[in-house]
Amino acid sequence: SYTGSLTAQGYRVMNFITRDAATFKARYGRGVDRSRGPFAIADAVTVRNLPLPHDRHPGLREPLNLEHLRQTGFDWGAAPDVLVISQQCGLPPAAKSLFPSQPKTLVYAEYFVPADIAVRKEWPLHPSNQTAIDRWREKSLSDAADADAIMVPTEHARQAWPEDVRDKVHVVFDGIDCAHLAPERLRGLTDYGAELRARLSGKKLVGHIGRSLESVRGFDSWMKAYVELRQARPDLHFIIMGEDKILQKGGGSEAYYGIPSFKQWTLNSLGLREEEMTDVTWIPKLELYDYLSLVGALDLVIYPMFGMFGNWSLFQGMLQGVPMVASSRAYLSEVIRHGDNGFLVDPEDIGGIVDLSL
Repeated sequence: SYTGSLTAQGYRVMNFITRDAATFKARYGRGVDRSRGPFAIADAVTVRNLPLPHDRHPGLREPLNLEHLRQTGFDWGAAPDVLVISQQCGLPPAAKSLFPSQPKTLVYAEYFVPADIAVRKEWPLHPSNQTAIDRWREKSLSDAADADAIMVPTEHARQAWPEDVRDKVHVVFDGIDCAHLAPERLRGLTDYGAELRARLSGKKLVGHIGRSLESVRGFDSWMKAYVELRQARPDLHFIIMGEDKILQKGGGSEAYYGIPSFKQWTLNSLGLREEEMTDVTWIPKLELYDYLSLVGALDLVIYPMFGMFGNWSLFQGMLQGVPMVASSRAYLSEVIRHGDNGFLVDPEDIGGIVDLSL
């Protein structure tokens, strides 16, 4: 998205440096099937590999990657006007030292440290994770020292940075590529949602949408609301979209507390048995346009997220006009105006979630 906006302004994007050039080209190169999204890189763009794997500690990996580029003597062509560096790309902002012109460096950073998006009071930062968090804090502060600017997606993300470096941190709400949701794409590529509605004729469809079923997304709050809603309205059917995975392994991750499946932990805590929940359809994962078609078929989405700095599923649902009862925490109040384009409620206020949903 960023390179597209630069191209529109007359800039020429010349090079990508990535950990896996072959995968990058296969996903974004010309001639790739566009049904999964409108991405492309120009033929003139070159893509190069970085040598060290992503799982290496960034304090060790990034200086070695930088030294590798310095020693290999790539033909860069014209010196860039600006370097755009992702927080986790494997290079530090000090990469501008590769060029005598010392170009401006912009870092895209989703968070200050990963724990910012995962911690809940029920599962505080586990001591075994403290070293990794300290390393990320050091990396982020180093990025802030060397970068000319840092771009974050929300004000919530900006406030996580220390006040003494916050003048470099700018909110650019990147959102999502609306071309994914063009009506002609949805109509032309899938009937998944229409077929689901036909199969559940006469029912109002209440959805959980997201990549996973875990605490940071408030899956336990969603299920508590489900228990009350099913008793209040017999005409409801519940669509739970998301994989039974714990993806956020930062501070507060249930993985450190002996909970390998947050889905099962939640069902057990509420005395629920999946095989008896006939008013629920579980859908772990779908292709993009099947998923978007499903979202567009829902009558309501309950979105009780506790953390994170942005999430595509919220925007995908809102852009299709699906009513949202969403969390009042994290970044969501930057997107939803209560009573205007959705409803906001604390994710621990189950009665409030139920009342607004009804």
